[in-house]
Amino acid sequence: MSNIITSIQLKRGEKTALNQVLVGTKKPLKGEPVWETDTNRMKIGDGINNYIDLPYFGGEVNDQLVIEGYYDSVTQSFYDKPLDDPTKQKLTEWLTKLYKDLPTGNVYYFKAIGRFTILNTNVKLYTIHGQNTDGAMTQKAVTDAIDEINFTMNEEDSECLVLNKPW
Repeated sequence: MSNIITSIQLKRGEKTALNQVLVGTKKPLKGEPVWETDTNRMKIGDGINNYIDLPYFGGEVNDQLVIEGYYDSVTQSFYDKPLDDPTKQKLTEWLTKLYKDLPTGNVYYFKAIGRFTILNTNVKLYTIHGQNTDGAMTQKAVTDAIDEINFTMNEEDSECLVLNKPW
């Protein structure tokens, strides 16, 4: 008996491209795995829904600290779309995340099932990297600054901290 070496190649691509291409007659077939190369996540086709509407394999995983959405004070829940949108879906409630209400800018944290509490502070949360017009630092700016800190040895052979920053 001989060994047969085979490989399986999955349909793959970046999330944005997959969302645009795998629609209509090109939607994933039932049982067809599709891998997002930029997010390292996977969806399995059901033969009915377009790629963008399929859930992720293994459930929803959200690595973001701040989740943006629309807060409904009546149901005390966050939704992915404006409250008057009939296709809105309730967002997953995470104990380790902050939720930003897009219309008001208020920030909430999840306390218990169906119960969000507003953060009463003047905190600005940015969910994207880069320059901010109001001068606030993003996590990326802080991380970049910390990454440039290095330890070196001075001429007396003792450790010292060297900061190569103008501030």
